Amino acid sequence: MTDKPIDSFEIFNSLRSEQLDRCRYLMQNVFVYKWNWESDLFVLKDSGFSWEFEIKVSRNDFRKDFTKLAKHRTLREAFDKKLREAFSAKTKNGAMCPNKFFYVAPKGMIRADELPEYAGLVEYERGLGCQTKRDAPTIHREVYDFDRIMVKKFYHRWLNTEARFRESDRMVMYLNEKKRNDPEATE
Repeated sequence: MTDKPIDSFEIFNSLRSEQLDRCRYLMQNVFVYKWNWESDLFVLKDSGFSWEFEIKVSRNDFRKDFTKLAKHRTLREAFDKKLREAFSAKTKNGAMCPNKFFYVAPKGMIRADELPEYAGLVEYERGLGCQTKRDAPTIHREVYDFDRIMVKKFYHRWLNTEARFRESDRMVMYLNEKKRNDPEATE
């Protein structure tokens, strides 16, 4: 057994191995929703429902998550029946949130009574993996067209990557040409 502290990568690997066969898509550190909302682990189930896993490795990291006001307001509005009308109006303008939202942390770091009512809790223990301590309630029942959304995101990411590679190729060609024309030039 190692004394190395548990990090988010270790937790992610455990979650990935448990979720991979139970979903259509699984992506780490991806921006799926609006307002610079990064999902530590985004899972799209075969049902079309999306689950988000927010990985926390310290108490401070957990507390800091609640400074993401737009994210938590959206989750609360989608979950609370009294506020759902406000959420439904926002979805017409592109607002989305997961159908289920979980915090994932080392065992004992977060108490279930500290969680917002819309969140579940998964605990990680080295050697045992992830265990659901509190299941997340279904926040809403809307199913988004993530196939279209993800294709669009990855298409634009590919275009940006392609542009960077082209620019790198141009720079290499320029430096090679400069070197041929001026053998004394340094790199």
